[in-house]
Amino acid sequence: MIKALFEISAEAMHIRISGHANSSPHGHDLVCAGVSSVAIGALNALKRPTDFRITNEEGLLEMTSNIEPSDHDKTVLYTMKRQLETIAEAHPKSIKITTKGSHHHDDV
Repeated sequence: MIKALFEISAEAMHIRISGHANSSPHGHDLVCAGVSSVAIGALNALKRPTDFRITNEEGLLEMTSNIEPSDHDKTVLYTMKRQLETIAEAHPKSIKITTKGSHHHDDV
């Protein structure tokens, strides 16, 4: 199972996506491919990636903001979260999303 954790406050964000969906044989898993595409697309869309400590390796993407993210980067990350929620709605046995914190992004 893929586990995605979003810890959000007014001034910081921590995101951890780990694991494998195991919904199909390795190399043919569309859930893993979708999650990877969404996550890497979000990384590539960040305006100020240096504002984050980023770990990206097999089965793990972790990012923690060093300072309050720009509005652009918040929008990118909230969009990523919504896209992952859409995948989770279609494949609830393959991906679980947890959100901690109470700050919500009203623009997305």
